[in-house]
Amino acid sequence: EEDARAIVARRKTDRAPLPEARTLADWLEEEDPPETWRIEGWQPAGSRVVLAAQYKAGKTTLVGNLARVLVDGGRFLGTGLVEPLAGSVVVLDDEMSPRQLKAWLRDQGIRNAHQVIAESLKGRASMLDLMDDDRRAEWVTWLRSVHCEYLIIDCLRPVMDALALDENHEAGRFLVALDSLLVEAGIPDACLV
Repeated sequence: EEDARAIVARRKTDRAPLPEARTLADWLEEEDPPETWRIEGWQPAGSRVVLAAQYKAGKTTLVGNLARVLVDGGRFLGTGLVEPLAGSVVVLDDEMSPRQLKAWLRDQGIRNAHQVIAESLKGRASMLDLMDDDRRAEWVTWLRSVHCEYLIIDCLRPVMDALALDENHEAGRFLVALDSLLVEAGIPDACLV
């Protein structure tokens, strides 16, 4: 009971301040910031994207291309211009073995490979239990330590299964926790496959 009270007290002191109240009229008078893109025409800066496609549609190849252009610059899929990141891209893959993941990323010919942190979580998808505050805090610390600027999780289904979450009714619980992780770790952009 004492431990529970300490946890509750700690959570109360860790709360972010409430937003400043302003009327819609005041807000509309503010000048809009210019629109910026992480991937021109594909992903606005400061956003999260969900990549969904059927089995064997090329999602892993697309993820490899994404990781490459995020650190090397160029055009995503030959179209959307990408300015390279200063920090790192973290790829957390829960379907491929370390050997497979390494081969897929090697085939991308990434020049700035020192900026890509790739981890195989195959068989360990439960490590991504971001709904557990302590586990999420561990990931925040780890992601900050590698200067993550873009997070790719490939893919959602094994995480949902490992956490015994129903993909049709409980995916939102994981997505809310993922948003918290990104905010807490200061990661502006992400892709969830």
